[in-house]
Amino acid sequence: MPAVISTTGKLSRELYELDDREHDKANRFYMVGSMGCASAFGLGVSRGTRQPVVVLDGDGALLMKLGTLATIGWKGGSHVHHVVIDNAAHESTGAQVTASPNVDFAGVALSCGYKRAATVATVDDFARTLEDQLASKGPTFLRMLVTTGSRKNLGRPRLSPRACYERFAGWLKEREKS
Repeated sequence: MPAVISTTGKLSRELYELDDREHDKANRFYMVGSMGCASAFGLGVSRGTRQPVVVLDGDGALLMKLGTLATIGWKGGSHVHHVVIDNAAHESTGAQVTASPNVDFAGVALSCGYKRAATVATVDDFARTLEDQLASKGPTFLRMLVTTGSRKNLGRPRLSPRACYERFAGWLKEREKS
């Protein structure tokens, strides 16, 4: 089971509502209030664990800290897998358009030293490519093109940032024992 770090905003909110409402997914870390920092945090986590690390990022967040791709490509371990959900918007703050349609993120990732990179636009391609990447040496990069839109009453993680950290750190510590 991989460690999962998700970017701030609606991506984390959707992941939380999808399957962590009971607070039983200790392998999840939600980057509340730290836009653009999930990939750097994921790199740091990967340096201290043998567990696979999956970073769930957004296009707007990635654009904020694009230089982190170079650091991950340079220092990222073979178990880092970076997934970007790209809706070409800062949806959490009002759906302002991003520059992502003008950026070849997969090409940039490869240029920065990622071992594999792809862009997909269907659920089937996403599932197949993610499975292939998780089975290969990283760092890997996967960009999923999606449209904007989310439920109007989308909830928020009820875990405090501290509680989320403690739960996640405990999970990592237990995994390293085994």
